[in-house]
Amino acid sequence: MTDRPQKITFAEMRDMGVRGLLIYCADYRCSHSIPISGDAWPDDARLSEITGTQTRSSVYALLKRHTGGVMRSVRAVLFGVGIAAFSTHTIAQTPPTATKEFNLRIKCKQMADEKAESMQERLLTNAKGASVGLKPADVAAMNEQIEQRRANVILSSHASNYDPKTNRCYIEIIKQWKYGQHSEFEKYIRQVYDAQTDKLLAYAYINQGQMVGIVYDPEHARTADNNLGFDDTNAYMDEKMRTQR
Repeated sequence: MTDRPQKITFAEMRDMGVRGLLIYCADYRCSHSIPISGDAWPDDARLSEITGTQTRSSVYALLKRHTGGVMRSVRAVLFGVGIAAFSTHTIAQTPPTATKEFNLRIKCKQMADEKAESMQERLLTNAKGASVGLKPADVAAMNEQIEQRRANVILSSHASNYDPKTNRCYIEIIKQWKYGQHSEFEKYIRQVYDAQTDKLLAYAYINQGQMVGIVYDPEHARTADNNLGFDDTNAYMDEKMRTQR
């Protein structure tokens, strides 16, 4: 078995003014983490022991309670704390190598493609319709409506952006279509998702001239605008989709 690199002791960590740990899932597809106090470990214990076999089970159990059991592997890293509380802001990570970043960008794009595909409206089969109590005539009528909506789509696009500074993958979904009895109205929507968690971070739309936007990211500091959050939301999404260099 390969030996793990030996890290500093908790005493050395405390001498630097750090008393907390951030336990997080090491899998790129996961994003679960939890800050905990490091006071439970003695001074002579080493940080590398947190990921050792003797203590991993207890850390795993702790994380499992806080993440609903969605865990793959765990690591522990030093986590700087404020006066008496853990910071809740994103922690910058060591930038990946050029090769790893390239591969992660490819993976991010694949996740965006899969997300966009999953959001496409699909035609019903008679078997699927029958499973929910629909007759073939009902299925045909619904499929006709779906085909009409497809024909009314003006714009449908998606994009991805991998941020190496935070190791996050963001997905943008844009769609614009006509609707109404005579297709006299138009609606435009733009959404940005966190690919790892599949959480909707921001949503903006224009419908019959009315513009509305909302950011669901709790760390976002909203700025005032005159368009019911539309400008603020688009600025947030622009930032998430901007390639970091």
